[in-house]
Amino acid sequence: MVQAMTFRHLPLLLAWLAFPPAVFAHRLDEYLQATLVVVEPAETRLHINLTPGVAVAEQVLGLIDRNRDGTISTNESAAYAELVKRDLVVRLDRRNVELKLAALHAPDPAVLRAGWGIIRMEFSVMPSVLAAGPHTLTLENRHLPAASVYLFNAARPGSASVQIKGQTRNENQSTGEIAFDFHPTPSASLTVGIVVSIAALFALLFASVWQVRRKQNKGDQKMEIKRNGSQPSGKGPADWFTGTVRIDPLFQANAPARALGASVTFEPGARTAWHTHPLGQTLIVTNGCGRAQRWGGPIEEIRPGDVVWFPPGEKHWHGAAPTTAMTHIAIQEQLDGKVVDWMEQVSGEQHQG
Repeated sequence: MVQAMTFRHLPLLLAWLAFPPAVFAHRLDEYLQATLVVVEPAETRLHINLTPGVAVAEQVLGLIDRNRDGTISTNESAAYAELVKRDLVVRLDRRNVELKLAALHAPDPAVLRAGWGIIRMEFSVMPSVLAAGPHTLTLENRHLPAASVYLFNAARPGSASVQIKGQTRNENQSTGEIAFDFHPTPSASLTVGIVVSIAALFALLFASVWQVRRKQNKGDQKMEIKRNGSQPSGKGPADWFTGTVRIDPLFQANAPARALGASVTFEPGARTAWHTHPLGQTLIVTNGCGRAQRWGGPIEEIRPGDVVWFPPGEKHWHGAAPTTAMTHIAIQEQLDGKVVDWMEQVSGEQHQG
């Protein structure tokens, strides 16, 4: 039975959440596919995080939302998981093995279009029982290779009866192999401490992967021009905005830089929810007439050419005037992968002042 992404190892899920796309220098035109292999005496699992950038989000959504109704149903997400599974080739000791979907979560399409959504899947490797002795597990990920970048790694086992001897990857990490030994002990079935071990070492694991990824990105970086209209627009999610809002991505810097920017257009009366930014935010008004307010302060009218700065942690909102649209460029920086903390919606009374 597939779980609705309620992992049995909750701290492992929290570890995934602690490393959002930006931590891996995720680019707007990439589909980041990160796989963590967990080998334990009772079973082996693949934890896969799929994060489409803004430029490839529609391509991915086209594979999921098959009836084009703007939502992702349980059946549609399960069908996509099956599609991903067919593109995964897993071999245990050089023999192909089956995968069984164990957990699945697909975020709202609007979040995926904004480049922030993560599709999470968990597969069990069948058969699950290991024989004593040395083993190799190989994974080849063939899912959407033209649009994707990959990460592959093994978690440190929580049981002393499993020892990771080494791992190898190809250049883009779409294929990886893990060598490990399994030596059953009388206490091999005990799982005391396994959750904490996996979660803590997962953080160390991806910290090291990130260091390698950052070095690769530094060597690959060069001048880049994003042509006007080359990046698809997204709709402001209703959880974070009131009214009609269009988000046009501008840039997301690669590490070690951490700034990202977008052009945001608010139709008359549209606005953000109350929110804060861990490292502050700069707004550059380019068109129309809008409003901005900090918590406890007056509503300020903002017009083209105005530059607005909100310091780190200051609660605020911004948007269009009641009868006039407004466009601004929003620039903010990431702190530990986070750029914003969303709060309650701005009421009509608050917007009117």
